[in-house]
Amino acid sequence: MFEYAGIHVLKNPFHIDNTFDYFIPPDLRDSISVGDFVVVPFGNSNKREIALVVSLKKCPDNENISCKPIFSICDKALSFSDEMLKLCHFIKEQTLCSLGEAVKTMMPYAALTDPHSVIKVNESFEKKIPKGIVSEASRLVADHIRKKKGTSLDELKLKFSPSVTQFLQELYDAKIIYDDYEIKDPPKKYE
Repeated sequence: MFEYAGIHVLKNPFHIDNTFDYFIPPDLRDSISVGDFVVVPFGNSNKREIALVVSLKKCPDNENISCKPIFSICDKALSFSDEMLKLCHFIKEQTLCSLGEAVKTMMPYAALTDPHSVIKVNESFEKKIPKGIVSEASRLVADHIRKKKGTSLDELKLKFSPSVTQFLQELYDAKIIYDDYEIKDPPKKYE
């Protein structure tokens, strides 16, 4: 089982277009593969960026550096095949562009928009949120999130009021909800 991934951040300019090692959290290890697009924290500010997985490995190249974790895997419909990855590397080498620029030539622009944060309900609570675990108000908020299959904090503030954050904290503490990252309107499989 691979615990680390070598990734290329798509927005990096040519002079820092390198492979960076990231830790694969245990819950993502069975589903991640080379060619997947992932959301990762990058730089000192840990800004969420979209990156392409170019390798999987058992240990990082430099074991003295602590690796940041991958946040999430983007829609598998966006994933590149081995042939597409080879073509990206060929374009990069032949035209002296970054890997991200090569990827953009092979994919619709809208497919690579910035990831946004979405609050979702954990799988174990998808059918019903039992009474008594959290307050009734928190349960109503969680039911709304469940029915929408995920929503943003801004949308919840508009629906319930800015004070919804206290109910969200109760739901986070009870592990009923979690934060995920999505790309808006991912396209259908590009072939």
